[in-house]
Amino acid sequence: MKHPIFVYGTLKKGEENHFLLSSSDFVCETQTSGKFTLLDLGNYPAVIISPKNYFINGEIYEVDDQILALLDQLEDYPNYYIRRMIMTQAGVLAWMYYFPNYNGEVIMDSGDWSYTKHRGDQNLDFDLPYH
Repeated sequence: MKHPIFVYGTLKKGEENHFLLSSSDFVCETQTSGKFTLLDLGNYPAVIISPKNYFINGEIYEVDDQILALLDQLEDYPNYYIRRMIMTQAGVLAWMYYFPNYNGEVIMDSGDWSYTKHRGDQNLDFDLPYH
């Protein structure tokens, strides 16, 4: 079975975990629809559901059951991230991993983790085991 998944961080093209999607079909680049906020967690981002409407930039892929299980393991779902279906601006309903709560992390109002990371504005040099 195929599952659409919206990725916004280390799984995007050019990022360190993109290799996990190498056998998956790229659908499109798009943004979230709805009230989400992007957070900077160091070497990776997170999204929270929020009262503000920041659009999060990302990519949609069609993944099979095996890849979805690998992504669940990478994201430590359901212990660390939660996964839910969201509507994207491309009109595609897709899974997205998000944080259940905001705990004071740095908000990235650009909505684009890759842009901020490569621009060098954020300190992204923490040594974390994955993400």
